Amino acid sequence: GKRVVVAMDEGRSDQDEDRVIVHIDLDAFYAQVEGVRLGIDPSEPLAVQQWNSVIAVNYPARNYGVSRHLSLEKVLLKCPHIKLVHVETLPLDSLPVESLNHTKNQQQPDQSKDSLERYRRASQKIMKLLSENCDGSIFERASIDEAFLDVTKPVTKMLHSQTVSDSELESALSTSFTPTSDDKKSIAANMTLDLSLISHRRLALGAVIAQNLRYLIYSELKFTCSAGISFNKTFAKLGSGWCKPNAQTIFCSSDTSAMLNTLPLKKIRNLGGKLGALLLNAG
Repeated sequence: GKRVVVAMDEGRSDQDEDRVIVHIDLDAFYAQVEGVRLGIDPSEPLAVQQWNSVIAVNYPARNYGVSRHLSLEKVLLKCPHIKLVHVETLPLDSLPVESLNHTKNQQQPDQSKDSLERYRRASQKIMKLLSENCDGSIFERASIDEAFLDVTKPVTKMLHSQTVSDSELESALSTSFTPTSDDKKSIAANMTLDLSLISHRRLALGAVIAQNLRYLIYSELKFTCSAGISFNKTFAKLGSGWCKPNAQTIFCSSDTSAMLNTLPLKKIRNLGGKLGALLLNAG
C-alpha cells in the first residue's frame, strides 16, 4: 500500500471508539541492531557502550540490574559476562572503528566522534517495511524506533467483508494482553474482550494487523517489537510498553478510567517532561 502522509489526528476525536490505532515500538532497539549485526544469541546479556557508560541494554541484561547510563565498572560488577558493543566511532581519518567487548577502547572521545548511522539505517529499513505494508492505514514515524498506524480503514474493511474468522481473532487475542486495574498485571485479551461488541471486535482486528506487522518485521529483518492497540495514540503507546518485550497489549475505552487512576502521570504520552511536572506541582 501507498504511504499516506497526513496528520493522523486530523478531523478525529480521541474518544472516537470506531478509531483503531496501533503503536509499534522496537525492543531495546540499539542493542537489537548490534545483536542482529553480530549474530549474538538474543538470550545473551548485551549492552551498547559509549565510552565509559552504556546507552542501550537488552532485556536479558536488564534482568541482572543493568540499566542505561550506568558506568562500565558498575555494569561489569552486575553482569561480568555481558557482551559490550561500542557504538561506531569515526576517528580523525573517518575510518569506522568497531569492537566487541572493548572496554578499553583505543580511541578517545577527544580524538573521534560517535556515529549513530548504523541505527538510522536499520530504522529506515523497518519504517520502509511498515509504510509499504500498511494496506491503506495512515503511517506516522514517531521516532527512530517507533511508529503509529491508524488502521481504522482496513479494520472497517475487514469488519464488513468478514475476511477474518472468529478463530483467527481468538488466535491473535490469545497472544495479546489487556491490562487489569492492578498496575502492570495483564491477562490474555481473549478472556476479557467481548467479540459481540463492535468496538471490541474492531480492536481485535487491530490486534490481528499488529501481530502480522510484528511477524513481518521479525521474518524480514530479525527484529522483535512490541505493539499497543487502542482507540487513540496515547493509549496505543501505553499499550506497546505494557508487556515488553515482544508482546502486544490492547487498551479498550472501558479500561481507561481505571488505568488513569493508578498510572503515574509521567507514563502518559507527552506528559513525561516539564508539562507533566507542572501538572503534578499544580496538584
